[in-house]
Amino acid sequence: MKPINYTCLILLSLFFLPFYVSAGTTIAVFMAGANDLERFTTGNLNEIKALSVTQDVTIFVQLENRKGTFRYIYENNNLVLINQLDPTLKASNNTGDPQTIIDFASFCIHARPGNNLILVFWDHATGPLEPYPSRAVEFDDLCTIATARAYHLLKKIVDPFFLELPEPTWKGLCFDDRHKSFITESKLDYCLKMITQMLNKKIDMIIYDTCLEANVYTMHITARYADYMCASEEVVLARGINYTKTFTSLCTQPLTMYDFAQLVVKAYEDTYKNIFHSYTFSAFDLQFATQLEENINTLANLLIQAIKEQYKNSVIDTIKACRSSRMCTSFDQTDYIDLADFYTNLLKNVQEFQLKKKSKSLLQKISNTLKDGLSIVKRLIIASSAGPKKARAQGVSIYFPHNKIHPSYKRSLFAQKSNWTSFLITMLN
Repeated sequence: MKPINYTCLILLSLFFLPFYVSAGTTIAVFMAGANDLERFTTGNLNEIKALSVTQDVTIFVQLENRKGTFRYIYENNNLVLINQLDPTLKASNNTGDPQTIIDFASFCIHARPGNNLILVFWDHATGPLEPYPSRAVEFDDLCTIATARAYHLLKKIVDPFFLELPEPTWKGLCFDDRHKSFITESKLDYCLKMITQMLNKKIDMIIYDTCLEANVYTMHITARYADYMCASEEVVLARGINYTKTFTSLCTQPLTMYDFAQLVVKAYEDTYKNIFHSYTFSAFDLQFATQLEENINTLANLLIQAIKEQYKNSVIDTIKACRSSRMCTSFDQTDYIDLADFYTNLLKNVQEFQLKKKSKSLLQKISNTLKDGLSIVKRLIIASSAGPKKARAQGVSIYFPHNKIHPSYKRSLFAQKSNWTSFLITMLN
């Protein structure tokens, strides 16, 4: 069989769907539902159907579930199946294979060339650490919006029965239980790199409709390939974002990506403020990501120096107190803490450091670095919302374990680059 010319495919799509061609915004929703979240896909698909689109916005959805692959386009309050428009699309695809995401993005980009691109990842996620190959159903997956109030009670009842498991081998995003695979950090990096090469520019926005992705590790990767990012520091309940509330503003009025990112956070707040008191959601202006990474690196070096010069363990004790659950905001995975909250605590208590050389200049450098970091966070996080139980959360988290570093942490791309890893080793050694 002769290979199909992609140009012919585009012309064919133009014949059936003439609105593909004009400039505007493409929303590409990748729903990795071939796992224990599959039953929650229907609600989100119905929310997309409920949208009213009056602007030049095209919405594509690729749903992967145990039955196979289903690619849709939004049209007049409906999702129209368009698998037939891409002869290369297989009946079933592995969501843990980056090529599946790349092929979906390629279709969206070629169907609407020149459009802005918003990419949405829908599924589980685990932050910078890697989950266990045999996953249990997460507590959050059991919680629909109607049962969200029972969330913390359920955790208190069940948590004591969980035992320590052996070292894991995989990281988690876009789980596919059929193939026992999912997206690692390196796969995500490759995937986003390929998409930006097709676009010949950065992706305009990436929304992580997943747990625990508003962290410096996901930011580190996403900032290479996107202008804006929206995500949660905390777990996201199984129903995730409300797609009607999230995208109505963009579909009905002209907006910049900067303005839309802030409205994404507001929509999440409106969805969960009355039912989930531990919710968080934030929007990142990723042009400031490198500045924050450099600031973390500088602080790590200064704190290592202070630890080496400390008197009677005063530096380590002060840092531990500032990082403790009593003083600092942490999340469902308690080794993740809010970075700005930690910075604020440390800034208030840095004078508790007792140094053998009585170096005022070192303390001043640490204070100035903390102040600079807080200033950068305010520019980086253009919108943030949190429930009353996470009221001090300011939008971006970092890994700071209580006792020991998880074996998988060293495989994080940020951890390999940043001196924060050396700081953690110094603190916990």
